[in-house]
Amino acid sequence: MVNSEWSLHRTDLGAYAGREVEIVLRSDRAVAFVGTPELLGVRSARPPDVIVYLVDLLLATQLGAFGNDRPDVSPTIDRLHRDGLAFGHARSPSAWTKPAVPTILTGVHPSVHRVGARGFLDRLPPSVEGLPHRFHANGHRTGSFAASPLGSTLSGLDSGFDVAVTPAAFDGSIGPMGEATAEQIHERFLRFVDEEAERPFFAFVHSVDVHEYKRAWFRTGSSTDDRPYDRAIRQQDHALASLLDELARRDRRVVFVLLSDHGESLGEYGRRGHGSTLFQSLLHVPLVFHAPGILPRGTVGDLVSIGDVAPTLLDLFELSALPEADGTSLLRYALDAAPRPVHPFLTASREWFYFPTDHEPAWYAAESSSGAKTIAIDDGRRWTFDLRRDPCELDPNHHDPLLRDELVRERARLEARARAFEARHASAPETTVDADVVERLRALGYVE
Repeated sequence: MVNSEWSLHRTDLGAYAGREVEIVLRSDRAVAFVGTPELLGVRSARPPDVIVYLVDLLLATQLGAFGNDRPDVSPTIDRLHRDGLAFGHARSPSAWTKPAVPTILTGVHPSVHRVGARGFLDRLPPSVEGLPHRFHANGHRTGSFAASPLGSTLSGLDSGFDVAVTPAAFDGSIGPMGEATAEQIHERFLRFVDEEAERPFFAFVHSVDVHEYKRAWFRTGSSTDDRPYDRAIRQQDHALASLLDELARRDRRVVFVLLSDHGESLGEYGRRGHGSTLFQSLLHVPLVFHAPGILPRGTVGDLVSIGDVAPTLLDLFELSALPEADGTSLLRYALDAAPRPVHPFLTASREWFYFPTDHEPAWYAAESSSGAKTIAIDDGRRWTFDLRRDPCELDPNHHDPLLRDELVRERARLEARARAFEARHASAPETTVDADVVERLRALGYVE
């Protein structure tokens, strides 16, 4: 009988650190095929650097890696996707920035931390630990470089960082895009890297180039069929290529995580924008862990969440887990080729409007690994889709009572977690908003 399937064998060489090792591969079968061995791991004289790079408003299906027929739009991101550990079905638990970014940094679901549930002034309680706290304790220098106030001080997300460069740092130097560009953010980030070049770092970088695609800056171009959204992605991609070149020139060994907080409605259901529905155009985001020599490359088709990023990085570096995280580590996809349990059974999302009132009901959604998805709104509306047959969500009449029941149970579980979370953490005082912050929110399209 011929075994035609590949199997992965993993050997820990930690006991041989600093010594020359010869690896001999033998088989008791007549014929055996051996793949190229890879040495993977984070153990070294100096731990690798970590960059969590957030491209705001980046819908996965607009990238070449997901079939966009304009391959020149995102060549750098496509390369990271091809050469990294990529997750083709990553989901955001929210459809706007304020609830999503705390989830990326802490692994706590928006329904639990509730940042953004009441409006723009919500802050993550300072007693909540996240990635910067864990990596700082591990000896990494930590820095946040955010072009959006929603991903920094306005949400209390500067806590735990040694250096926090906020949008206010770019006052007086804003260019024609209207906000700090990725290139400007990168310049401040590289200055941070060079200040203590001998130390490993953990950095959170938040770019808004794609978010600002409606600006006049992106409405001019040589091609009549080139959309502003594509131009914004292209600008972001070019800046990202330059950043990666600079890091390579500095010979930095980096675990680079590329992701987005949410996507954008580009006309489906007659809607444009984000922050008011939970259709796939708002929830399907890219997620790539690019770390040559540390993680293998490959594409994973299982359903995952950006809330899994924090647990995965802590697992990779063998750091203590965040006990309040709802996400789980994805490291098993890198280390284990055996059949995996479905992860998770479903991903749950919740949407609050920018300025919630009693007349604006919350949206909830759940998607299962089978491809079924249901959306439930507190005003009684319900839709259920079969995404494998209907990826554009055109037929809302798919029958899946099990998933609807699971959404009810998951919602109750998260609400119980939210009560316990609130009991453990005193509410953070609301952010003081001055005229400059209001203008920034207006410029980003959040305030009329």
